[in-house]
Amino acid sequence: MSKGVVIVAGSADGGAASLVQALLARGSPPTVVEPSWLAGARWTHALDTSGRAATTIGLPDGRWIRDGEVGAVLCRAPAVPQPRFARSPAADRDYASAELGALVVSWLRGLGDRVVNDVDGISPVGPSWAPWRALDEARQAGLPVAPSLVATSGRLVPGFRGSPYDARRPFATAPREIVDRVVVVGSRAYGGPAADLGPACVRLAERARCRVLEVGFSLGDDGRLEAGWVSAVPALTEPPELGAVADLLERISSGHAVAGTR
Repeated sequence: MSKGVVIVAGSADGGAASLVQALLARGSPPTVVEPSWLAGARWTHALDTSGRAATTIGLPDGRWIRDGEVGAVLCRAPAVPQPRFARSPAADRDYASAELGALVVSWLRGLGDRVVNDVDGISPVGPSWAPWRALDEARQAGLPVAPSLVATSGRLVPGFRGSPYDARRPFATAPREIVDRVVVVGSRAYGGPAADLGPACVRLAERARCRVLEVGFSLGDDGRLEAGWVSAVPALTEPPELGAVADLLERISSGHAVAGTR
């Protein structure tokens, strides 16, 4: 028996809105949760002696999310805002955001394979990789990667040109324009470069423990595509990838194993 699909996404997330429409057209209406609602929700979150979490969330609009009724969760909100602390000192806002973020991640972690992308203890959408770490993982997965340089100060960079003030500041090469993309869903890749670069993108998704992942590509000096960034929150602008994500959520919520990344 299928259980419910939960999508955590902001109102400005066009990809999430398109996905919701795709699921509605299939007769699988999801529960859509604004990230800020989680800050105003009533939470019951308990850990047993084995570390297993059990969670019940009462949303401000009266709906309830109970672990036993959740079939699949797609979280597309990298952070959960704290509107109640908007006028608080910065230190209090940061503390409240960290505590709520930890609670959200613990809830997702407790749902196990029902969550589309594995959470690693910090990020609710996937791995907490810095941009340089993501590109290093892409390189290890077999993707060509755009060259980049990061330094604690400009004076450490050979041939640096800039003012004495800029020489003391952290330095990073400017990212190149993204001209194409590949979206991994499960064990399949979608997008223009998928035929050539798709297998390596799938390997990267496996390294990230993500069932949904996007890789953006820029043009290198030789005219070939190079990975420029990695995101666990794809834009979802094309019908094939939207349909694939909708299929994935329905399969997970029905209790079917999904090959590929988890």
